[in-house]
Amino acid sequence: MKRKLVLFLTLFFVGIGLATAQTRVQGMVVDEAGEPVIGATVTVKGSSQGTVTDIDGNFTISAPANGTLVVSYVGYVPQEVGVSENVRVTLVEDSELLDEVMVVAYGTTKRSSFTGSASTINNKTIKDIPVVSFEQALQGAASGVTISSSSGQPGSQQRISIRGVGSINASTEPLYVVDGIPMSPENISISGVTDSPGSLGISSIINPSDIASITVLKDAAAASLYGSRAANGVILIATKSGIAQKGKTRVTFKAQAGFNDWAVKSREIVSGDELRELWTESYYNYINDAVGDNWTEEQIWEEVNGTIDYYAAKPENGQYSDWEKALFKKGSSQLYEINLAGGNDKTHFFVSAAYNKTQGMVKTSNSQQYTGRVNLSHDVNDRFKIGTNLSVSKVGQERVMEGTAYANPYYATRTYLWPTIPIYNEDGSYYNGELLSGYENLVQSANTDKYPQSVFDSRSSIWGEYLIVDNLKFKQTLNYSRTTNDATTVWPFSGGNGEGMNGLTIKYSTGNEILYSSSLLTYDKVIGSHDFDILVGWDVERRDYKELQAVGQGFASDKISDLSSAAIPTGAYSITQPDRMLSLFSRLNYSYADKYYASASFRRDGSSRLGENNKWGNFWSLSGAWRLSEESFIKDNLSAIDNLRLRLSYGESGTLPSSWYGSQNTYALSGSYSKNPVMYPARIPNPDLSWEKSKTLNFGLDVRLWDAFTFEMDLYDKKTSDLIASIPVSQATGFSSYLSNEAEMSNRGIEFSIGYDVFKSKEPSGFFWNTQINFAHNVNKVNKIYGGKDNTSRSPFITREGEAYYSFYSREYAGYDPETGEEQWYTNKQLEDGSFEKEITKNPGQANRVIVGKADPKLTGGWLNTFSFKGFSLSAQMAFSWGGNFYDNSGWPAMSNGRFDFTYLPSKGQLDRWQKPGDSDKAYGRRSYGYAYGNYGSSKWLFDASYLRLKNLSLSYSLPATVINKIDLSSARLIVSSTNLFTISKTDDYDPESAYNGIVGFALPPLKDVTFGIEISF
Repeated sequence: MKRKLVLFLTLFFVGIGLATAQTRVQGMVVDEAGEPVIGATVTVKGSSQGTVTDIDGNFTISAPANGTLVVSYVGYVPQEVGVSENVRVTLVEDSELLDEVMVVAYGTTKRSSFTGSASTINNKTIKDIPVVSFEQALQGAASGVTISSSSGQPGSQQRISIRGVGSINASTEPLYVVDGIPMSPENISISGVTDSPGSLGISSIINPSDIASITVLKDAAAASLYGSRAANGVILIATKSGIAQKGKTRVTFKAQAGFNDWAVKSREIVSGDELRELWTESYYNYINDAVGDNWTEEQIWEEVNGTIDYYAAKPENGQYSDWEKALFKKGSSQLYEINLAGGNDKTHFFVSAAYNKTQGMVKTSNSQQYTGRVNLSHDVNDRFKIGTNLSVSKVGQERVMEGTAYANPYYATRTYLWPTIPIYNEDGSYYNGELLSGYENLVQSANTDKYPQSVFDSRSSIWGEYLIVDNLKFKQTLNYSRTTNDATTVWPFSGGNGEGMNGLTIKYSTGNEILYSSSLLTYDKVIGSHDFDILVGWDVERRDYKELQAVGQGFASDKISDLSSAAIPTGAYSITQPDRMLSLFSRLNYSYADKYYASASFRRDGSSRLGENNKWGNFWSLSGAWRLSEESFIKDNLSAIDNLRLRLSYGESGTLPSSWYGSQNTYALSGSYSKNPVMYPARIPNPDLSWEKSKTLNFGLDVRLWDAFTFEMDLYDKKTSDLIASIPVSQATGFSSYLSNEAEMSNRGIEFSIGYDVFKSKEPSGFFWNTQINFAHNVNKVNKIYGGKDNTSRSPFITREGEAYYSFYSREYAGYDPETGEEQWYTNKQLEDGSFEKEITKNPGQANRVIVGKADPKLTGGWLNTFSFKGFSLSAQMAFSWGGNFYDNSGWPAMSNGRFDFTYLPSKGQLDRWQKPGDSDKAYGRRSYGYAYGNYGSSKWLFDASYLRLKNLSLSYSLPATVINKIDLSSARLIVSSTNLFTISKTDDYDPESAYNGIVGFALPPLKDVTFGIEISF
């Protein structure tokens, strides 16, 4: 019996040991992109045992062999996973919680309590996109935000507008605020000559990988705290900071390389045979019309063939010149980044460095970007915190001429470099014969003219925050920024531009220094169900701008371009311009029971740019929100509704004049008289010149259903008054105009954003699919202009009361007569009832100009899809625009139906032309050399700007923990990404994004990029 009892007890305790056997689990927690989730909580289900992940997302825990681990983190859906020795858990975002905290003016707030209108883009949207400027990642990601490209040269910034155009003479771009420091959106690119823009801006000096989030503030409630610079919206950029994790430092290295090409084939070139065909036909028609009654058909063809063979002879070997291939080649890009992030309970730091080089389609079009950043914060004690944000960047850019400059290869290959003109002579030397009409052989001189520029930017901020008493804090920030740009123009005497001057050099330098101080006093308090916070602040900004230019000509050698070697110093000048601003502001936020929210803000700005009688301006906003989903009648009865919120706001913001001295009675000191300096009045003063003021009413609705579906809608009405305009005056005054607040404009619209978690697996690392789409519709209207009279000086636009600011004003094209091929126009004579007579004329001189289209699209938006499965992540972002027009203001000679034959190339579209009676479905009418009406502007040059573009595509794969643990890494990702991969447009032969404000010219078109990369962390 005793032996049986001992045996029973032994088996009993062995069974207990087996039942409670512990497995040592080593695991890693990552997000959908494969990034480690730091500080995630890992617990054993049904027990109090738990741990947190370290800075690499790793954890170690002991758990029963048959147990379950629960992994959770704020902003993500909790995951349960069975116990095993090695696990990898992928957390999926809970979009309802993830956006709980957002960056706003002068701080952060909970999204649920935010009463304004804003869009937020996080780092995951932009981090893998192969772009130099972050604006390229915004298109299609935020409703109401439209982006256009003024140049496709590498490094060039994009132009952004939020909710339409809001000014005539002042800036129409939003204010940028980076880590709390306002930054002006001006183009910092410079050049000693025109047609070499290659614009650089704020985006050119910020590494997109350093960005933690971007918030676009749209209405007055969101932006009016920035007062006189907020009427066009505000873009808040928050850069990354360190994370407290037991003093451990996380190092991340990223490398990418790829290639680029034209995003679409634009302004396609006719082949040699097509050119001969078109010129033969147009010249035949010309000769036949002129002397057909007196010449035989044989004589006509003898003249035609002789002329064609002289100007466009067919090569003996049948191989025409491919100037496009000779001047353009696929470009390349490479990116290298390293960053360190870490800290402990008191100190957080983030340090980064990056190098980005992009070679464009032209050898002398490239950019190199070096950036560095240090973000550091330290808790001195429980009451006092200090920190610094330091950034430095250097951007070097080589540019080619753009526009209609003969040295612009994009213009040249579409106009005067015909495929019938040889590139080389028979002996292999470069051809420079008479067929080039005095122009250079650009293949020979491609590296002759040079337009480099070098930008250096440094920004240093220090801040301190002190807790005076509970809930009352004071924060002081000081920032010093300096931006310099040194640009050089070199025209050697061996080139066409410099030949007549025996060589030319222009040295052009600018410097911009800004000293900014911000003092903030904040108080927040919760009393029962009442929650309120108060902000009072004082900003001071001092800006000093300097400019210096010197020009010299006459050089002994093409290898020498320093001004000290110039035989003739031809000019020099310098200017210094100060700009000052003082601001007082305050804000009150109040909420009750997390259901009712109210906010009020006020700001008073004083600026040196304004008239003596209007130095100060007041800007304000009132807003409120009602969270209906927290009401019992919804919360207790409609479980499908996770969030339902109404928002309403109204307020006023402003815009500063672009001219720093437009209000003042300034004098110019330049030139000489009898070798004595000359001083004379430079402008008519206006002591009443004031701010442009925008008053915005915004209604918003936010909905979330079934923890999967989101819907946001905003209706807005923005009225801008006191627009600054140039008012004409009598020439007897010695001036042509002066600045005054005379015009009014409005923008009204609606925005939608819809999101849905199409599939969300309950399994760790299971399949996940989220889709988000946004739409925006804006109607712009000029409500008042000086004297109420139409302004037609902005050809091809008209400024007219009741019409959009970008309304095209030209003759209305009526196609061609199918029997004769002659072009036709509508006379558009206005009748007494205001309608227009639609008679047809074949003489454009008899056709009146009318509004024939608008640049503003009817609908813009984007569609973003994100997928993840196991270690794979895929993101695809579309951008689209429907309606609206663009006008070809420079390429019309190619569409002139023969007027400029033997001078410029015809467009590829001219192949689809009238040739015989009955041809009624062609794009163009009859071609004839020297066609008299070929240069008459009309809606013939107007095109539909609608398009759909795959803006960004990114695919990444995160290696599993079983692999990276063996090579002592915390994470590793393989990345393939691209921009502008494909485009569907209503109008062929143009890149739809190359139209700026509805005008297309000969700037280099946008590029598409494909890159391959790797990112590792340890």
